[in-house]
Amino acid sequence: MKNYKKLIAVILCLSIVPNLFAQKIIGYIPGSYRDIAQMDVAIEWEKMTDYYYFGSYPTGAGDIVLESKQTPGLAGLDHVIAKAALHNKKVWLSVGGWGKSGNFITVARTPSALTAFCNKALQLCRDYNLTGIDIDWEFPSYGQEEDFRDFFKALYEKLNPEGYLVSAAAGGEASHADKWLDATFDYIDDLNIMSYDAPAAYGNHASLDFMKDAMDLYYAQGCPWEKMLGGVAFYSRGAGVLMYRDILNGVGSSDKQSTYENDEVSGYQYNGRITIEDKIDYVMGKGGLGILIWEVTQDALGQYSLLNACDSLMEKHRCGAPTPNLGDDQSICGLSSITLDGGVPQQSGVTFTWKNGSTTLVDKSATANTYDISTAGTYTLEVWQGGCERSDEITISGVLSTPDLGGPYDLCDPISVELDAGVSAAGRTIEWQLNDVTIAGETGSTITANKNGTYKVIVSATGCSSVNASAVVNSELPTADNDTICEAGDAADLTASEAVKWYASEVSEPELATGTVYSPIVSANTTFWMGGTGEAATQYTTLNNSFSSAGWAANQNVYANKIIIEQEIAIDAVTVNASNGSVTINLVASDGTTVVKTKTFPSVSGLQELDLSWTGVAAGTYYLNAVGSAVQLYIDPNEASSDFNVSGVITVERLAYEDWSAPYGDAYVLSTNLGNFHSLKVTAGTACARVPVQVVIDSSNPSCLSVGSEEAIFLEMKLYPNPTNAEFTISGVEGDIQVYDLKGSIVEEYNNVSGVFTFGNNLDRGVYFVQVNANGQTTTQKVVKK
Repeated sequence: MKNYKKLIAVILCLSIVPNLFAQKIIGYIPGSYRDIAQMDVAIEWEKMTDYYYFGSYPTGAGDIVLESKQTPGLAGLDHVIAKAALHNKKVWLSVGGWGKSGNFITVARTPSALTAFCNKALQLCRDYNLTGIDIDWEFPSYGQEEDFRDFFKALYEKLNPEGYLVSAAAGGEASHADKWLDATFDYIDDLNIMSYDAPAAYGNHASLDFMKDAMDLYYAQGCPWEKMLGGVAFYSRGAGVLMYRDILNGVGSSDKQSTYENDEVSGYQYNGRITIEDKIDYVMGKGGLGILIWEVTQDALGQYSLLNACDSLMEKHRCGAPTPNLGDDQSICGLSSITLDGGVPQQSGVTFTWKNGSTTLVDKSATANTYDISTAGTYTLEVWQGGCERSDEITISGVLSTPDLGGPYDLCDPISVELDAGVSAAGRTIEWQLNDVTIAGETGSTITANKNGTYKVIVSATGCSSVNASAVVNSELPTADNDTICEAGDAADLTASEAVKWYASEVSEPELATGTVYSPIVSANTTFWMGGTGEAATQYTTLNNSFSSAGWAANQNVYANKIIIEQEIAIDAVTVNASNGSVTINLVASDGTTVVKTKTFPSVSGLQELDLSWTGVAAGTYYLNAVGSAVQLYIDPNEASSDFNVSGVITVERLAYEDWSAPYGDAYVLSTNLGNFHSLKVTAGTACARVPVQVVIDSSNPSCLSVGSEEAIFLEMKLYPNPTNAEFTISGVEGDIQVYDLKGSIVEEYNNVSGVFTFGNNLDRGVYFVQVNANGQTTTQKVVKK
């Protein structure tokens, strides 16, 4: 299934699409100090709606001076304009900013300069085919509120009649918002709220809360929500000022997905994907225009691009039409037809278009929310509303899709796993096997696997080749078959695959019995539980368990402790003694370079236990180091007499390993010094869950239908040994033998048996019923295969 969410703007008139200019993603591009190469190495050009060229300033006489780092001339601006033409985007010129705003008040208070400024702005819009002018006046002072208003009034009244727009970049603090009079908002089209560089009280300088508060301030001043854009930061504050790209490829490089998703790495704070989504949802939920980005040349191309994330996350706000979901791709094998349903009900103002490839099957029908198909193809459903559409595509193939059962799986806790072939049973034949033997009665798409072995599913359909898939299930659990007794008060015969503890419930204590066989008297249908296998989870503490403050400060990149793990464990925590700052703990493979696990703690001071919570660490040899930490760690001065060993679990060598040459850790050698860590806590062992075994009272079961068992014909019959882990022997009777499992299915059958006869060698462990027919008489006996 490929889910395409496309926005097709059908601009018939503004009344049809009232929010035509919403869903903006505007990116500031500082052409005054970024060249063309720096732009192209960072910008996903097609992901923005508006390019804001940041590279001009006003003079006191009202001129607007354009800047470009790229030579010759204004090559940087020309490049941005060319990219906009290529991708059908809008270009704005941003005037002012930072230390370039000082002349605005002079222009605003000088009529000739203000006229010159407005005329130059109009000329630039015409010359460069701009969408509009952005004013970045940082910032008007108290007493300048009316000048501020009059400046925007003059500019708006010059540009607006010509079809050009005016925007303003505004600080997010109250000290900036209060310079805006209510009337000033009448003379701008967009308000770009710079909700970054916030006071320290917000934690992250570009937090969602800061943006919310800033928008509330401007709303209180009189700005309507539909003119506002919220700010997103592609750079950091906190531990320092870095571009997101440098954070991703530097301090955040060991876990780029986390760096991309979140807002902070080693104290460097910015906006990651999660907060960007929250900001977009909040702005659009308020009826705002979209988001602005400072600034897009700080991004990273590719998988971890924040601009790409902005575009993807804005998608759900671009069209009001319901989004269809045709489900997973499927096969028509074995079926005469399939009803496609996108899950969108018929409703006022919504129409449905169905296509097979480029062929339109139904065009904008108000009732065709489902469609019946009888041939393979690639089908698309378009749902239209208010001049835009959302769509979904599904591929219907003429072959069966090969299942994927996953695995291998290990049973302990939980005691079973559901295997899913991922196919519909309609029109198909589904067969499940365990160790190449068909599992009777299992014909659905899923099966619950609770035994050790290789499970296989075979899917067949008329006119198509069959497909199959397998999964290995490993189990530490004991097995035992359910039992059936004939009457209340009879003894059950439960036989486990190993000695176990038998319990009355999943959680009850103490055990009812211990052993391989349990034969309780049962008065009603009852479930018993087997347990006692597996090793209980136990936490161990290794390395020195104390740390003298007299240790000496060491280069945090140099030292590592070598650990040899003998079984899968969890590494829970470790203690360090650090100067104040960021500490990174790494678990490195035996090659000294491959990082298996890592975790960074932004602020560590003094003696502190660090919660690692690393689970599923496989047996092997590793190094535990602190490469990447921003502070020094103290060497443990308490020399141990021998290595630290937890038998069968873990060994930590007494002396550390060292590497004084960058890149650190690629050539560790044994040191005469001790390590930076102590009190390493690990957990080993897993207590398996209890396994249920049922006893059912059923007088209609074949084992309860013995007829003529007291006749003389069976007096000499012997069936032995019972139970057995090999084969059964029957003697003293002539006739036919049928062997039933607990489901009543015949699993073995022999005719005209006489003398001494052996059978059952190939039976799996479990309980069976042997029915003997001789001279028109029948007897049944229960047997147990161990």
